[in-house]
Amino acid sequence: MADRQKHLSAPVSPAHSRRPSRLDLSSSNEHPDERSPLLQRSRSHIRIHNSHDTSNLKTPGLSRRNSGHDAHRLKALRSRKDFRGRVHAFFDASQGWLLSFVCGVIIALIAYTITVCETTLFDWKDGYCTRAWYNNEKEVSYFFPAKTLFRTFFCCMVAALTLKFLNPYGTQKIVLFQVRYIIDWAYFELATFVVVGMLGGAAGALFIKASKHWAQSFRRIKVIKAYPMLEVLLVAIATALLSYWNVFTRLPVAKLLLNLASPCNDKDTDRDDLGLCPSEISEIPPILMSLLVAFLIKGLLTTVTFGIKVPAGIYVPSMVVGGLMGRMVGHIVQWTVMRFPHFGLWSDCAATVPGTCIQPGAYGLIAAGSTMCGVTRLSVTLAVILFELTGSLDYVLPFSLAILVAKWTADAIEPESIYLEILHRAGELDGGLPIIRDDVLVGLIPAPDLEYALDNLEDEESTLCLMAHARPHGDSIEDSGGEEDVDPTDLTPFIDAAPVALDIRSPMDLVYECFVKLGLRYICVLRDGRYAGLVHKKSFVKYIRELEEKERHGG
Repeated sequence: MADRQKHLSAPVSPAHSRRPSRLDLSSSNEHPDERSPLLQRSRSHIRIHNSHDTSNLKTPGLSRRNSGHDAHRLKALRSRKDFRGRVHAFFDASQGWLLSFVCGVIIALIAYTITVCETTLFDWKDGYCTRAWYNNEKEVSYFFPAKTLFRTFFCCMVAALTLKFLNPYGTQKIVLFQVRYIIDWAYFELATFVVVGMLGGAAGALFIKASKHWAQSFRRIKVIKAYPMLEVLLVAIATALLSYWNVFTRLPVAKLLLNLASPCNDKDTDRDDLGLCPSEISEIPPILMSLLVAFLIKGLLTTVTFGIKVPAGIYVPSMVVGGLMGRMVGHIVQWTVMRFPHFGLWSDCAATVPGTCIQPGAYGLIAAGSTMCGVTRLSVTLAVILFELTGSLDYVLPFSLAILVAKWTADAIEPESIYLEILHRAGELDGGLPIIRDDVLVGLIPAPDLEYALDNLEDEESTLCLMAHARPHGDSIEDSGGEEDVDPTDLTPFIDAAPVALDIRSPMDLVYECFVKLGLRYICVLRDGRYAGLVHKKSFVKYIRELEEKERHGG
């Protein structure tokens, strides 16, 4: 996995990955094909059809100007050796830590508020108050540089301590629920854990395909596209009509997941009596039927709900769908062991524990993690989360094995995760907006600077954005000097008047060196001095990869 990640993170040098005759553009035709997948004409650019002097476009971009101000500020702080200067320097260096501390407290308060609101609303729905009004939370993870990663850890530690002091659940714990499996798993269950992992990965991949199909079919209807709140109303009505009649779908997702993952022999777990702990073999088939109906309803509603105009996540819903499926598999294994207690593989297991040694709740939690892995493609992080929920080292192996199998299965069915699929569906915005006058590139606005400038506009639809300073006729540059009022529609301060540009006949090795050594996100391409298009770093990496695949397969 590490080698694969390294391979995907940076482009491989063309000098080591291709035959020179195939990639060297200098040896190609005199007029290269500008419709190639590597060289892309920008989907959007600005043309200027006036004769104003372009010298006023040479104001540096916002990001470069801010970095210059930071450098001068740091230099001035470090030049002061007196006590007051050292205090100022210390305060400047500690601003990041103070911000991390404040963010941790704010995140904990937000999680606390969400829990209070959610619990209170569900108590009102049930018609009674089960406990005090205070209780909740959520989490996510990613890779950061070492400095940012340590500050993130500090922020999370502050948030955890704040939640601990607030005690939102009244249990002196900061997690939504926690389960303990007293009985260890048996070796013959490894095969069923692998099956659960395959089912979870397949369910997650099929959910991605179904969600994509729903977005490309139902949400393309003109009425739904024009009035997205109509879809919210329809989904809410369908959810109420389908969920009320089943004892499992009627519960809030967090409480349902707790009941699906809880063992039957744990008296300390705050779970409801939903009939998930059969004492006789005849009680298992009705449970399987109820779980199957709940699984179909939750799977359907999760598919049509994800992506509507309501802020919501996919973590817990995907885990609930997987938990229902895993609980069914657990009860099937339980029925098999109870039906044939003297079979050689589990005879000792069935004899040592009254009834059966199978833990259907463990299957529910393993399937929940496997399904979530199939949807999001999280792996190590997900295994750690499941370990924290159980606190048992004995179940780390089943968790890791099922998640690994789930990821392999999901990658075989659907290569992309749900988030990458949404990004591909939305399309990638250009890294910059080229400014063109008479087919000549006179500047480029980086996308972050353009977004910052547009955010400051009061009315984006009717405001005229200027790409050059507008002056009355007859006024010279000298006459317009002095203090001027800042026009929020003037985008010239954000224009990079000298973007990196290469001729269209430049060799591929030069393009590679520019991306790697200069750290560029895009390169402007000129043909005989006129603008031809942009080459984005992601497109370049994809193009090199495609060439490698063709050469590897002899294409």
